Amino acid sequence: RRVHGIYHWSARTYEGRIVQNSYSGSWAGEIRIPLKFPGGKLISVEICLPTEREANFKVKVNGVPTGSFPVRLGDKTSYDCFVTRSMKVQSYEAVTSTTTCAYPIYRPEAAGNEYDKFCGVFDTIVPSKGGIIKLVKTARDSKIIYNWSARNLEGIIVQSFYSSSWGDEIRIPLQFPIESPIKVEICLTRRNFETKVNGVSAGSFPVRLDHKTKYNCFDTNLAVTRYRVSVSGNGNECFIHRDQLYNYI
Repeated sequence: RRVHGIYHWSARTYEGRIVQNSYSGSWAGEIRIPLKFPGGKLISVEICLPTEREANFKVKVNGVPTGSFPVRLGDKTSYDCFVTRSMKVQSYEAVTSTTTCAYPIYRPEAAGNEYDKFCGVFDTIVPSKGGIIKLVKTARDSKIIYNWSARNLEGIIVQSFYSSSWGDEIRIPLQFPIESPIKVEICLTRRNFETKVNGVSAGSFPVRLDHKTKYNCFDTNLAVTRYRVSVSGNGNECFIHRDQLYNYI
């Protein structure tokens, strides 16, 4: 099914060029530039959406500018879905400077998106009073699919879930530094949540709520300097919703 393409970036290695365009019922005029990176190799593609300070889409490949494109469709259109074709996504990320916000993660169920592990990765600092990272269906959903709570005053990590009432807990010792920069990685596999801090296991918890739910929002009271999603398997869709974009810089 063809949908509106607010921005289309096409790397055509067989033509040696990049084609940029937009689609709304029909294709508009193209902007073409030379392709200057090798095909068949792992690359980093960064697509920046327009802001109040920048009127264009900006693209970089491996840190090198590789495209600029004006907004052609209404600025109030929801930019809520990045989709790739022929390119397999290993990870996507967003950067934020807010202290409290929702971080999207999406598990497509359509054919061609057979991911087997999703990880939300947070660069953060756990303060002396501790902090929480939770996974919910949406930012407004009261059910908590996974709740990871670092309780420094008690020296423990508490894992649980919430569905009208709190479920059973799994507690383990807290063994990472407080008030120092850390990387928290929370991964969802087919059966469990697996959490690591600085690469060391910091929790394991079985999936207790409906596994077919599209787990699409992490929320936290920690100050996060960088957030990204890592995936493994065979997929090609990464979703970011317009109502969450104000969190990103």
